[in-house]
Amino acid sequence: MFLREIMKKWLVFPILVLLLASLFLYWQFNYPSDETIRREFLEQHPNVEFVSTEMIFDWEPKRMATYSVRYKEPPSNEILLDEFTIKQHWDFRWRWCNSQTERKCK
Repeated sequence: MFLREIMKKWLVFPILVLLLASLFLYWQFNYPSDETIRREFLEQHPNVEFVSTEMIFDWEPKRMATYSVRYKEPPSNEILLDEFTIKQHWDFRWRWCNSQTERKCK
């Protein structure tokens, strides 16, 4: 019986460490997908056609990334360029932010 208790502890501890390490690695190296950037950009600019994106700045301590987004406005075929900042929140979801709106990039 005593041996069984020790075996359980030795089994639970490595699994817990592995789970926490996986969560840490996911938090550190997860970047938003192009689809996430597209969705968040279109939420902020609903009447445009999304063309492409490119990361231009990554601020690791704040879990923020700034992208250069190319898009078209409906009346013209001119491709416009805009900077777009996206921030990872505590629930691992990436959401747009802008210091000049209610969604501050803190």
